[in-house]
Amino acid sequence: MSWENILKIKIKNLKDIKRLGKDYAIEDMYESMIISEEKYESLNNKEKAKYHGRLENLIRTYDDKGTLSQEAAFHRKMRARILNNFKLPTYNEFDNVRYTDELRIKGEEREEKRKEREEKQKEREERRKERENQKKQGRPRKEISPPPEPTINQMIVDYFKIYNNMYGRNPTLPEIEEEEERPLTVDEIKSFKLYTERFIKKSWENTIRKKYDSDTLYMSFDNLEEGVIL
Repeated sequence: MSWENILKIKIKNLKDIKRLGKDYAIEDMYESMIISEEKYESLNNKEKAKYHGRLENLIRTYDDKGTLSQEAAFHRKMRARILNNFKLPTYNEFDNVRYTDELRIKGEEREEKRKEREEKQKEREERRKERENQKKQGRPRKEISPPPEPTINQMIVDYFKIYNNMYGRNPTLPEIEEEEERPLTVDEIKSFKLYTERFIKKSWENTIRKKYDSDTLYMSFDNLEEGVIL
C-alpha cells in the first residue's frame, strides 16, 4: 500500500496509529522499541525476559515478509537463556558488538570442528583403503614368538648336579623326598619332570654331536691321506 493510500485511512485514535505503524512500517516500529545497552543492563532478569518476549511477539505477528527473522531468532534465544538460567550473557539487540563477536567466535569454532571431522573422516577412509589393499595382496603373516620356557625350581637343578657329580646319574623323586624329609610340592614335581626331559634331550644332543665330530675327524684324516684339501 502506498503512502497516499495510507494517508486516506481514517484514524480515530492512538491505537489506529500504532496499528498502521506495525502493518506498514514494522522495521521502524521495531527500531523504536530497542533500548540502549546501558538501560538494558539496569533491568532485572524478569524485565529482560519481558523485553525480548515483547519484541519477538511484535516481529512474529507483523513481519509477514520475514525481513526481521534474524532479530526474532535473537530475541527468542536471549529469552530462553534468561528463563532457563543459562550461564550465558544476554544482549539488548541483534547488532550488539559483543553478540556479533560471540557469533563470530562460535562460527570459527564450528568451522574448526568441521575441519577436524573431515580430517578424521579422511583418516578413516585411508585406513579402510589400506585394509582393502592388504586383503587383495594378502596380509603378511605375523611371526609368532614361541612361548617362554617354564622356570625350573632351583632345588631340583641342584639335586641333578649333585647326583651327576657324585654318582654319575640323575636323582629319582623318592631320593629327593628322602633327602628333603618331606613330600615334594606340585611345583617341584613338575620341575623334576621338565628338567628330566631337558636333561635327556641335552644328553642325546651331546651324544649325536660327539659322534658327528668323530666321524668328521676320521673323514678329514682319510682325505689328508689321499691328498685332498678340505
